[in-house]
Amino acid sequence: MKERLMVRSKAPQVRAGDCFIKAGDANTRVWEVVAVGKAVDGIEHARLQSLQGRVEKITIGSGVLRDLRFWHRTQSAA
Repeated sequence: MKERLMVRSKAPQVRAGDCFIKAGDANTRVWEVVAVGKAVDGIEHARLQSLQGRVEKITIGSGVLRDLRFWHRTQSAA
């Protein structure tokens, strides 16, 4: 039996302004959610922007952001 990658999380919703650090990131870059929305398939995604220079942007499924195996909530570095 295959293990499911996504586990339903009871973590709080992802909202604009929330900050996260990627699990295992040696650089401990802080990412801030700048927008949250649903894709055409109905899955909620968050647009994140690096607070270190604000040059990099990524889009991640909100469920993945709530999964502690991949991301951890943190306070803003600003």
